[in-house]
This record gives sequence, structure tokens and C-alpha cells, in this order.
Amino acid sequence: MGSILAAYGDRRSQRAPLTDILSHFPPGFTPRPIQAKALLEIDAAFSSGKRFVFAELPPGSGKSHLAVTLARAYGPTYICTLTKQLQAQYMDLFRQIGARELKGRSAFQCPNCGDTCAIGGKRFRYPKQCEPCDYKIAKKRAFRAPICICNYASFIHNVSPTQGGLRPLLVLDEGHSVEDTLLDYISITIAAGTLPIPVREPFPLANDVDACFDWLVGFLVDAANYDRERLSEKAEIELEHLEKKAAYALECRDREHWIVEPVEGKTGFALKPLTVRSFGEERVFQYGERVLLMSATILNAEKMADSLGIDPAEMAFVSAPCPFPKEHRQVVASTLNMTMGHRNRSWPAMVAQIQAIMEGHSEEKGLLLTPSNEMLKYIQGGLSQDQAHRLVLASGATRLAEYNRHCDSTEPTVLAACGYWEGADLFGDRSRFQIIPAIPRPCWKGQIAARGKMDPRWYRMKSIAKLIQGTGRSVRSGSDFCVTYVLDGALRREAEALDSLLPDWFREAIVFVG
Repeated sequence: MGSILAAYGDRRSQRAPLTDILSHFPPGFTPRPIQAKALLEIDAAFSSGKRFVFAELPPGSGKSHLAVTLARAYGPTYICTLTKQLQAQYMDLFRQIGARELKGRSAFQCPNCGDTCAIGGKRFRYPKQCEPCDYKIAKKRAFRAPICICNYASFIHNVSPTQGGLRPLLVLDEGHSVEDTLLDYISITIAAGTLPIPVREPFPLANDVDACFDWLVGFLVDAANYDRERLSEKAEIELEHLEKKAAYALECRDREHWIVEPVEGKTGFALKPLTVRSFGEERVFQYGERVLLMSATILNAEKMADSLGIDPAEMAFVSAPCPFPKEHRQVVASTLNMTMGHRNRSWPAMVAQIQAIMEGHSEEKGLLLTPSNEMLKYIQGGLSQDQAHRLVLASGATRLAEYNRHCDSTEPTVLAACGYWEGADLFGDRSRFQIIPAIPRPCWKGQIAARGKMDPRWYRMKSIAKLIQGTGRSVRSGSDFCVTYVLDGALRREAEALDSLLPDWFREAIVFVG
């Protein structure tokens, strides 16, 4: 498939930078020096003809205000965020200046059938009964709005050449997540007992890429010949989704850059790509004449560009220092050996250190970030009763509710989670200390292991980037302050190995002890 940018012609051209770019800053706000500098540099890069700008901006620098400023200056814009929570934050700030949300079907309730639009009768059986459709109305408003706010999932699933189409600017907030988002979107899992239609061919062995691709061909034939009237609305939606994913996997077939994994506890297979170089333009970038990727953890712009299939000649890199004093955001690094082989000794020592830290901050709220639920449960079970009682566990369906309970509480609670490494905004007294027991390394198996063997440096960068994101959850302004305790002694080794790639603002805040 060709890019709609190519189809319509690239309307970008070199121009003089917008000398009044700062005049487009959202009304009611004043740009801080770091924001003004970043805006001028980003605009200058786009003005020189660059299509992509990578902006490495520290947590708390106000990236949302930069995105909206550029949107107001350049014209209709998509702003993509990583999570629904971040999407809501954008809307809270900018609804009054015309921002509208693009959400998926599951976010809307059908007034007639009482189910969500994702599984109600909206698409197949009862179109007249379900009119007017809140989902369709909201989608139309978002596509007509000057600023369309969406998360990555809603963007990929809803924007197309005929719906939404090309806009002058596409902003990818938390842009370091684009690769992972595409890897997940393109991967396809086939498992017995989960398919919406019966299949004739037995499942292939989950170690033969070619056999799995051949099976998908047969599945598409079966799906095309199946009587759809026998399916429920939910099953038909599931079948359509599988058809799209299977067709796309077959279209992008390249045995050297795909692996197959077994499905845990089930008969079946999961086909996963190792790179997204050939997917970025078609699935994401083609909808922006200009593309801005913002993140606190670009680390290596050239490597990130390569992983997304972006020509380095089309890219500019912009960075900014942290405007907050390093004394207000110290990262205190300990010496525990948190490798799995030392678990029997290190985990009890970890709990003892966490107990002491929480006692030292007995009157303050905090944040505990773990790489796994298993570790979180171990910590909860090992703490004294009074300290364990302070933990507010945020996970699963109640994650947002527990997050809000922590924020609203007048008690010195500690938000405990393995899913708030980014996207959380714990400013002020919501968090005066953070505890990170271990560097959050991706699980070394299957797709991750194969990619890590291709590029060991990539694996280290993924781990340290997530850690850096986590350290930035609690200092959001110049008057804010928080200390982060990293108990994993590997931080010293990783910081030395990646020294030139670490943002200066992060490196200068680290204090090694022991």
C-alpha cells in the first residue's frame, strides 16, 4: 500500500520559521524558557524541510503544551498518547480550544441494546435500530476538530486514508512507545478454543514460521466461505479483526524477520515480527505531513529512526535540559544484586530496605514501582503490617480507581504498581518519594530474546529507558521535589555502558551509595 502523503503529493516545503510561534501557546498559559526554546528549535527543523523531529524532553517539561502550540500554528493535527489516562489529561487541558477525543467502540454504550458499541448491533445486523450512534457522532466530531486527541490503539484502528486522512501535523507523545505499539498490533495469535469459526486444517507446530503462514492462508479461505449469518455480532467482529491481522501478516511476510512462539496453556501459535521498519509509514506516519515524536527517553535518535524505518536525512533531533534543580529529583542508587540467581538473598534484603525507606517517609505519600506483580506481592507480604497497610495496589480493572484513591487520600499512602512507569502525574504531595527495587527489563524470551540477540544494545536501552520514565513520575514543576530510591546495583553498570546516551538531566541526578 502506498502512502497517502505520496498519493496527494508532499505539500511540505522549506519556509521561514514562524517568528510568532510562541503567540500560539495555549491561552491562559505562559511558556517557560525550556518550552520556548524547544518550540523555536522544532519549528526551525520543520521549516528547513525535515519531515520528522525527535524531541527528547525531560518529564515535567510540559510536552502537551508544546504539542497544542504547534497544532494551533500548523493547522489540523493528530495528537497520539500512550494511554487513555494521558488522553484524558490532554482533554482536561485543551477541550476549551477545540480539542476532541477519538475513542474506540468499547468506550461507548449503545442506548438500544445496552451493550458497548464493540459488541452491540451497530455494524452488522441492526444499523437502523442503533441510530443515532454516539460512537459515530463522536468519531465524526473528532475528525472535524482542529485537534484530534487519541491513544495509539484508537489511532491505528480508526484513522485511514478515507477516515481522518492526512493532516499537516502528527504528534506522537511518548514516541519511544511507537515501536512496541506496532510490534503488538502486527503480531497475531491463533489458539484453539478462541477462534470464532471452525477450521479444517490442524494447527502447525509452533516452531515453523512457513507452516504458520501457510495455515493463515487456509484460515482466510475458510473465513471467506463461512456463513456469517450463523455468527453473533461479537463473533463476527472477532472474525473480521482476525482476517485483517492475518491478511496484513501475509502481506508483510519475511521469514527472516518473523518468529513463531507457542501460546501458553493452549494449542496454537503466535506469529510476531522482529522489526517494524516496513510498517511505520503505512500504519502511522503517512497521516502526517510533519511528524513530531516527543519523549523523555529518545536516547539514540538515529537508532530509533532506523527501528521505525525513517530515513535519517528526513529527521532532526532536538533536546532540552531539565529545568528543575537536581537536588529536587535525586536518584539514590543502591547495590543489591537483583539478578534471578541471587533472588533468595536479594529479595529479603530488598524488603528490608523498602521497610526502612517507608519508615523514613512515614508522613509522606510515595510510589512503589516493580517490574512484576510477583515482586509486588512478595513485598506486600514481607512488610510490617502498618507499612503494608499504606500500600494502594493499582492493577487490573480497578487500576484507575486505586490511582485516584491514592491521589485523593489525606493519609500517607504509597501507590504500588507495575504499570505506572509512564503516564502517571504524581505532582506535589501525591508523591515525595519513589522506590524502584529493580531495573524493569523486558522478559528475555521469544520475540524479545530474538530481537535482543540481533542488537544487544537495544535490549539495554529498552530497560534503562523504562527506568528513566519511572523516575520522572513525581517531579512536575520547579517547586516540586521527590527522591527516588533505585535498589538495583546494576544501575551503575548500565549507566557506565550507556553513558553517552543517557540524558544529561538524568545522569546528573544519580547519587551512588555503598
